[in-house]
Amino acid sequence: MGFVMTLLSALGCAPGSKAGGSTTPVLADYDVVLHANQALAIDPAVGQNGRFQITSGNKLVLELSTTRGKSAAAYDTASAWSVVVELPANPDPAKPLEVTLDGVPAVARVAGEDVLYLARNAKGHLKLTRTSDPVSGEIEIAFETPERDLIKLGNYALRGTFKAKSK
Repeated sequence: MGFVMTLLSALGCAPGSKAGGSTTPVLADYDVVLHANQALAIDPAVGQNGRFQITSGNKLVLELSTTRGKSAAAYDTASAWSVVVELPANPDPAKPLEVTLDGVPAVARVAGEDVLYLARNAKGHLKLTRTSDPVSGEIEIAFETPERDLIKLGNYALRGTFKAKSK
């Protein structure tokens, strides 16, 4: 059966694959980090340059990132996938945090030699069991109407549970 799935994947016919074998990453493909005492700074010209950074601040920033080759999924050549969300500070890191993501600073970007995909309008829900180690949670996030979509990805969404490193 393994040989058959490998062959189907190579041909782009396996479940969840696109023609040519290229798929988008799922939540399990991402490395997840929760940054304390940080903020998400999005460049005002992000639609053209794709720039954002995690800076010092008084909030929490959830960063999900993956690169080509991390899993069995075949991404676009030399692309780095990022989803970054700014969350309110949690007064008690040992207690759960639930956040509605509608309107919070967030960005989804796929970058290679150029910014291939960029979206900022996120909706959804996030629940963290705590904001100090061990961090785990559940996310449902969807990005609408990308500002830039050279890979024809459309509206990008992630759903499921995760474990995160705390920094």
